[in-house]
This record gives sequence, structure tokens and C-alpha cells, in this order.
Amino acid sequence: METDEMNYEILNCVTKSLKENGNFIFTTLNGLFPLYHSVENFCASATKEGNAAYRSNTFDLMTFRDRNVTEFEDDFGNKKTLECSERYYIPSEINWLLNFQHAG
Repeated sequence: METDEMNYEILNCVTKSLKENGNFIFTTLNGLFPLYHSVENFCASATKEGNAAYRSNTFDLMTFRDRNVTEFEDDFGNKKTLECSERYYIPSEINWLLNFQHAG
């Protein structure tokens, strides 16, 4: 989602929908990765025939948000362009958020 508040709302709704002692498994972008690697170089290395292409990558270390333009071709041969804003999370954020959700 575009903001941390929107992400929080999603987790809040998931928490309310879980049965007692229910499990919730989710994945997220690892915020430690861009501290040691270039997101732009990583995306460029995956650009091959038939794969999505990424350009205009900008990673903000203050917000852990990567903005990029992703281009790909769908199953019908139509070219698509997406302006993306992806949030990376570090382990301590996830731990805090899960504990906060559990307490609330």
C-alpha cells in the first residue's frame, strides 16, 4: 500500500478476522537488503527477455520505500506500465507491529 497507515489497517483487519490462536503468514520486502545492496542493480540483473523491466528506481533510506516504474507484457501481449511504491520492513518493525496487534 501507499502508506504505513494503510498497511497498518490491513494488518488490523487481518487480526480481527483470525480465529483464536489462528496463524497468519505473510511476506514482505526485507529492509536490510537495500542497506547493503543496490535495489536498482538487483532489478537490472533480473531484466531478461520475458521478465519485467524496472527503471527510475529511487530508494529512500528514511522511509524504506522504493519507487520505480515497472514494465511488462501480459499473457495477451499487451505492454503494461506500473508506477510502483514498495515499502521494505526491517525485522524490528515487524516484531513491534505483530506484538502491538496481538496486544490490541
